[in-house]
Amino acid sequence: MRQLALISAAIGCFAPCAHAARPMAVDDTGVNDPGTCQVEVWQEHEAGDRHLHVAPTCGVWPGLEINLETIHSRPSSEHAQGAFAGFRWAPSAWQFEHWSLALRGGWLKEKAPAGGAWSSVDWSLGLMAARSLNDSVTLLLNLGHTHQLESSRPLTTHGLGLLWTPNERWNLFVEALGEGRERPVLGMGARWWPWPGTLGLDATLTRPTTPGARTIWGLGLGWYGIKF
Repeated sequence: MRQLALISAAIGCFAPCAHAARPMAVDDTGVNDPGTCQVEVWQEHEAGDRHLHVAPTCGVWPGLEINLETIHSRPSSEHAQGAFAGFRWAPSAWQFEHWSLALRGGWLKEKAPAGGAWSSVDWSLGLMAARSLNDSVTLLLNLGHTHQLESSRPLTTHGLGLLWTPNERWNLFVEALGEGRERPVLGMGARWWPWPGTLGLDATLTRPTTPGARTIWGLGLGWYGIKF
């Protein structure tokens, strides 16, 4: 679950208008406007295991959005279930000519396998940076701190991603992310926009580089621009 939570830490929108990261795991710096929400749903497959994510996000103040995510893993007798609540803050003063910065934080809880109790697992805080290299390519950098509550063990998280947007209907990306001194996790994927900026469909492939690790593939969709 820990590795899965890392891969899925970025919760948000992913569109040509530079909202947050899904289907990438490396975050960018975009936030929803106040009164605007999004809902993302995706499922990851790892051998015979399945992990279903549901992640609503809403802008509540200029530059500030609230993120929620639930993770339903099967078989439930072997895997913990997850719930995450967090925020993303990107003040307009943090936007520069080529760079933009944002801060994120959150709290992760897990329910032990086979009907166990819910418990807090960790809290996290991170800095995201994005730089437009040209009209279609964006560089994404993440650096964060995760504090595991049970062991009181702090971990540094880091990520690097490249996003290519050849036109309004396609996003393609490659990325690498890691935690502490563990071997990195590599990912790649694509998103197709049947309704640009409103509905996106994506496919991802993630490969941990630790010996014996299994490849994870995922399918998802996102609905954006929901007003309240």
